[in-house]
Amino acid sequence: MGKKKVIENCVGTVTVSTRIQNGTITTTYQFKAGFATHNWTAKRAKDVVQQMKSGVKEMIFADKEHFGITDTSKVTFYGGVKVLECDYILEKKHIINH
Repeated sequence: MGKKKVIENCVGTVTVSTRIQNGTITTTYQFKAGFATHNWTAKRAKDVVQQMKSGVKEMIFADKEHFGITDTSKVTFYGGVKVLECDYILEKKHIINH
């Protein structure tokens, strides 16, 4: 039995890890966002991860000095999503920095 093509209700997290390498020193930052949604598909997962990676990339490169990025730094972004299927979603609120 294969994976479902569409998950009717689910909650989950999207994680983007950023690895900044300066010579022998490597620093990793992790950014996570939670979600609750209906009709989740593999394509939506890919799109959400890509959007979050783009947002994190923009934020990191907008403040290179803060993150210790120089012209010789190697910066790598990794993204992933974890999903938990639910029978129902009881409440859905948009919460920022809480």
